[in-house]
Amino acid sequence: MAIQELRRGGLPVKPINPDKSKLSRAHAAEIPFEQGCVWHMDRNWVQPVIRECAQFPNGEYDDWVDTVTQTMIWLRRTYHLEFRDEDDDAAPIQEPRSRPIYG
Repeated sequence: MAIQELRRGGLPVKPINPDKSKLSRAHAAEIPFEQGCVWHMDRNWVQPVIRECAQFPNGEYDDWVDTVTQTMIWLRRTYHLEFRDEDDDAAPIQEPRSRPIYG
């Protein structure tokens, strides 16, 4: 439903078909959080998203977990996210501008 709405709004949206289980995707997406590569904006909706992700897999809800983990995996696959320990001659990773979610 969201894809159709975004397309009607003129955005070129492609669906992502997730592979593996939700738990395995969450494990794959946790590295950027552990390394402090993720920051959040100061908005009203941020804390409920963080709380839901932190409670996964034992929380009541997990819809935001899907969104967050699939975003992290997509960013990694499209080279928009680099880990701190990767050897690369590219520009160094910039420090987060806001508070990190972890640590």
